[in-house]
Amino acid sequence: MAEAATLMGLSERHTFRILSVYRREGAKAIAHGNRGRQPASRTSEAVRQRVITLARTSYAGFNHTHLTETLSRHEGVILACSTVRGILVEAGIPSPKQRRPPHSICSIPRA
Repeated sequence: MAEAATLMGLSERHTFRILSVYRREGAKAIAHGNRGRQPASRTSEAVRQRVITLARTSYAGFNHTHLTETLSRHEGVILACSTVRGILVEAGIPSPKQRRPPHSICSIPRA
């Protein structure tokens, strides 16, 4: 048991607990109990679809942070910026990033 615990990087006590559960319930007992369940705090599908629709129509061209603030202010959809970003990226709507061209030392005229 000590060798098995070392190989798994666990204590002997925990290894005995895993073995006991395995003998009682089989291989499925080793997987985490929440496996396959949706989180309780997951954003509802209706809200996700509303965000996607608004991002494609009324607020097309807004970056993710601006869209989050606008949804909160005008639509009453209060979500974190990271949540809005995740919804839009999953839907294939990237944030419109417009980068300035880099300043080149060579293009600055010398006096």
